[in-house]
Amino acid sequence: MSNIRNFLILSTSHVKQETAEELDCAEYYSGNSSVLAGGPFSEYGWFMYAQDCNPDGKVPSELMDVFAYANAHDCDYVLFDRDAEVIEELPTWEWS
Repeated sequence: MSNIRNFLILSTSHVKQETAEELDCAEYYSGNSSVLAGGPFSEYGWFMYAQDCNPDGKVPSELMDVFAYANAHDCDYVLFDRDAEVIEELPTWEWS
């Protein structure tokens, strides 16, 4: 196993607004209720592990789609950044 990992950088517009609001809460990543491995990336997005399973169904589907895309491109992590580019193969959502 290599100590070097790749990560995908993409726009926060690939996340629904309601999911983004959950991702901004530190409780979402802590304790036994943790659904995702990762957390906020300053005030501009999130950095998280691109998990390949969703056994309890708690990870939002748009995140699982992004994780599948990342894994297909040999990326272990995803950095959602508000200033990053949109990836045409993935859906986007408008925020209010």
